[in-house]
Amino acid sequence: FNRGWKGKTAAWFSIIGFLCVIFTFIGVNVLLPGLHSYR
Repeated sequence: FNRGWKGKTAAWFSIIGFLCVIFTFIGVNVLLPGLHSYR
């Protein structure tokens, strides 16, 4: 599945994915609180 990916490429993709998850959990709740009516 990831035969062509050596260390750096896989590391960058995992870092970018992790930052996207962190932004989804924290950034949306901080920057866009008006869209969540349950608060």
